[in-house]
Amino acid sequence: MNRNCSTRFLLGKLLKSQNSISTACSSVDVVLGGGIETGYITEISGESSMGKTQFCFQLCVNAQLPPQLGGLDAEVIFVDTEKTFSSDRLIEMINTTLRENKGGENLMQGRDINHFLSNLYVFRCIEAVELLAVVHQLSEFVKNHPKVRLIIIDSIAHTIRSEELTTKTRIMLNIVQKLRELTMHTNIGVVVVNQVTTRFHKDGTSSIIPALGETWSYVPAVKILLRREAGSRFAILTKSPTRPPGKARYEITSGGIRDHKPQTTSSSSRHHTVMASPSRNIELQNISRQCLALSQHVIDSNPTCDGEEVSSHQMMTSFVDDSDFEVCSRAKRQRMDHDGLRSVKSH
Repeated sequence: MNRNCSTRFLLGKLLKSQNSISTACSSVDVVLGGGIETGYITEISGESSMGKTQFCFQLCVNAQLPPQLGGLDAEVIFVDTEKTFSSDRLIEMINTTLRENKGGENLMQGRDINHFLSNLYVFRCIEAVELLAVVHQLSEFVKNHPKVRLIIIDSIAHTIRSEELTTKTRIMLNIVQKLRELTMHTNIGVVVVNQVTTRFHKDGTSSIIPALGETWSYVPAVKILLRREAGSRFAILTKSPTRPPGKARYEITSGGIRDHKPQTTSSSSRHHTVMASPSRNIELQNISRQCLALSQHVIDSNPTCDGEEVSSHQMMTSFVDDSDFEVCSRAKRQRMDHDGLRSVKSH
């Protein structure tokens, strides 16, 4: 069997084991082919107030639902880098989800607010070294929590965007290697929120693109851009290994992410008020001191390859190549498919 055939065989085998998590918006789910798929790194980007964090909260809830209701009956890790995590908002979404699924008492048996909150593990990372440490810590954490099927990082850009170029690239290389290992070997889905920036073109036009530049752009297997058009919110699928590009309209309601509904005179009734629940703080997970020390060493040290210092340009060149992901060791090389989603050992 030649390399191309063996690669296709391995990828096909991996694809069969994937599952998806509903976004609670059926039109977005259709575009995505069922929802957010596990086994991939998915990027959600967009301008402020487009609902990136709201999508993440919705996924925190929906991932815990039974498969019959669009979930995986799973646990979730939420890495908060912007101090945007809100247990009050999450509880509001949980209450709506419980109310909407009252008809399926058997499926929802045993699920209440405490159930949803106890299956969510929150890490708070303010500095780049903390984010890197948590990503290194995830492998061991998921071993001890085998029901984790979704990891959310909100956001990937916030802690590292201001770092010097070489340091930023080195941090991203480490983060990507660890996240790829998780998606490959554990069939966990990783959702990363990214900020956006403006790209100016030679013809004088401009466009909104995800931040972190070309270095990062090859990393996510699936890319979703949230954008406002003619006063409405749209989720635009710009990259996927299994789906064509597409877009869907969505709304942010008191209950979470939902399908767009035409404006009517009684439309305000659909934004029902959710009964208030007592505010509850979710206990933050501890960041391993050992991982912090390792991460600080990674940030402070210059990478070498066989004793030779690797420049920022060399790291970026090897990193952005969507055919081969270079590791700083000539003894190790991985062959990746065009979208950078899966890797198999090269011969």
